[in-house]
Parts: sequence; structure tokens; C-alpha cells
Amino acid sequence: MTKYNHRTIHTIYLDMDGVLCDFDSYYRSIYGVNCRDDDNEDNWYEFVNNQGFQELDRMPGYDDLFSMLNELYVDIEILSCITSRKNNKEVAKQKVEWLFRNSLENNVINFTITKQGKGNYANPNVLLIDDSDACISAFKQSGGYALKYTGIEKLKFEIEYLLSEDILCVRSLGHFS
Repeated sequence: MTKYNHRTIHTIYLDMDGVLCDFDSYYRSIYGVNCRDDDNEDNWYEFVNNQGFQELDRMPGYDDLFSMLNELYVDIEILSCITSRKNNKEVAKQKVEWLFRNSLENNVINFTITKQGKGNYANPNVLLIDDSDACISAFKQSGGYALKYTGIEKLKFEIEYLLSEDILCVRSLGHFS
């Protein structure tokens, strides 16, 4: 059994949209605008009705992300928002299908209704990797570690820093290339 110090991260939560799958590019390719900037709410419902969340591409760097995370001595869980709109159960269903299609069905899957709800999963021994400032802020305010995902290269650097501070542990002696 692993003995953790008070600062050791034992679980990493991964956001889906913007970290694992490329929601923004796919939505923009259909509607010509990012979802957060789309004033036409009918587009959202059409996107979900057309199984849009199942069709998302993996984010660039997806394979490198998992190669890196598999070197760490942590549990990996999914933590994703499913929206407060009335079709959130359908969104959750499509996101689970995406995870199965991408061989992530064995990971614990957690959903929140709001971005701020991710803070409910925070504690000093967990890390959130997310692309949303609102999610990161809520998580940090609730006592967890959080890294803003802007790409795999920056994330590698940030993970190396956490390793150097003994906040993360590696499974092997290798470091990331």
C-alpha cells in the first residue's frame, strides 16, 4: 500500500471537452461559432440531438497525455460538466459512449451540472486538469491542485515541476520525453 505525504496527489481528474476531446473545433465546424459565444440555443439542442458529443475527435496530444499519465503513481478519473440544460442526461450518455469508444470505460466517470460543481471533488491530494478558468478557480478555492490545459507540452513541464516538488510520484525512473 502506498503511503502518501500530506501533499502527494493520488488522483488526477481529467476534463473531457478541451482536454480529451475537441468540442470547440467540432461545434465551430458545424455552427461557425464557439458554443460559449453562440446566442442561438437551438444549435445546442440540435448538436445534442445529432449525437454530437459521441462524434468528437480526440484532442491533439491525446496519446502523449496518456503515455505521460501512465508513468505516474496516481488514479485517473474523468470529471466533466454535462450542463444544467434539460437534456443533460443525454449529454452524459453521449460522453460515456465517447469514453467507451476511446477505451476509457475502466476509469471512474464523474459528472457535474456546473463548472463550479467540480470544486466538490477537490482536496489537497487531487489534481484537476481542465481548460476552463471557472473550473480551475472553483477547484483551487476548494483546496485542490489544478492545471489549466493549453496543450501537452506545457502540461509536461507543469507535471515535471510537481514531480520535482514530490507532489506527484512516478511508477518508474523514466521521465517524459
